[in-house]
Amino acid sequence: SNLKIDNVSKFLKMAIKIGLKSLEEKCRNFIVNNSSNRILRRDLVSWFSFEDLKTIFKEFRFHSEHEDMFYYAIEWVELDVNERESKLPELLESIPLKSLSLKFLREVVGERQILRKNMKCLQLLVEAIKTSSNETIYVFGGCDEYELSSVSKFDSFTGKWSESVPMAGDRTRFDCATVEDKIYLCGGHNRTEILNSIEVFNSKTQTFETLMPMKHSRSGCSVAVLDGFLYVAGGYDGTNSLDIVERYSIENNSWEDVAPMQTSRSGLKLVEHKKKLYAFGGNDGQKYLNSVECYDPDEKRWIFKAGMKNEEAYFGALSLKNSVYIVGRNSCEIYYPEEDRWEEMPKADAIRNGRCLVMFKGKLVAIGGKNESFQTLPTVQYYDFKKRSWNQGKDMNVPRTFHAAAVIPGPYTRYNIFNL
Repeated sequence: SNLKIDNVSKFLKMAIKIGLKSLEEKCRNFIVNNSSNRILRRDLVSWFSFEDLKTIFKEFRFHSEHEDMFYYAIEWVELDVNERESKLPELLESIPLKSLSLKFLREVVGERQILRKNMKCLQLLVEAIKTSSNETIYVFGGCDEYELSSVSKFDSFTGKWSESVPMAGDRTRFDCATVEDKIYLCGGHNRTEILNSIEVFNSKTQTFETLMPMKHSRSGCSVAVLDGFLYVAGGYDGTNSLDIVERYSIENNSWEDVAPMQTSRSGLKLVEHKKKLYAFGGNDGQKYLNSVECYDPDEKRWIFKAGMKNEEAYFGALSLKNSVYIVGRNSCEIYYPEEDRWEEMPKADAIRNGRCLVMFKGKLVAIGGKNESFQTLPTVQYYDFKKRSWNQGKDMNVPRTFHAAAVIPGPYTRYNIFNL
């Protein structure tokens, strides 16, 4: 049980050299069956059969080494091109090409001549490029040791984190919402005061603009978009948790109060789902909540719905198809609004408080947060719907908790099939 792949690979080399077929077979099987969550050494690739490599790829698909899978496939084929070139399309089909960055697809995959001269491989590559949208994750503010004004972004074209233009000032325990190519940041607090200010980030011009402030200063509020309005619910005013809800008209640049929630909540999540608003969890000033309320803009009132299985505050939530996904401190749940029903889903692999949740490249992505040792983390985890498991993504360049995050889709670019 204490054997490692690197050690077994030495036995495999020895077995091949002196012709011990039984030991060679056992070493191969060990490496194939234990390589699912680590990077396989490239010098091992030559020792595997086509079926071995496909088995390894089947496991690797559920982790984050997809670029390595491509290198393994190419290197395995190039060891004996005449015999193995016909296997390349099948190996490429085993690799989730759509999860690779556009930059990698164009500059690495597309430049391999052995691939370009194979029409089936070329078709797989072009299809991956056509269906791979250039999305960008923006992560705003939050805190590490102190409140932050910095902004990090992850570009699906480069597959890397980098710094974006900072906000006008520090902001933490706030929320954001996306309307087309703009991201609206609402409330929160800085090092000296609780905020009623609103900033909007224009992803095209990479600039921030300050809008008319909210009527009520508050941190720990949450925001959602419905019918051209930004709804901001709940929060904390420095003394009490709030039941207040107000909405901002993007067209008229004006605020108005709407019906308050039945429960005061800070650290809640407000989610729009099929033309209704749902307020999940939070803290009422005395305890964490599992209660849920629903707002119908036609009836102009909030009604209680089935409560979450766990009490949560400062957590991630988003609507997807017929469900709402909740990723909390130490639990993950799925809510089905039409059935008013909850079910548990696999937990992320560590306790995190104050993390964000976004949908990126077809996956749920949980970003940052603070662990049970009160350490702020840069970690990113993504949820694979097919295998129902959480996996490690690429860490942010800045640790953050109590931040806000949003995804902006980029334009689809058409590539000439021969120039890629």
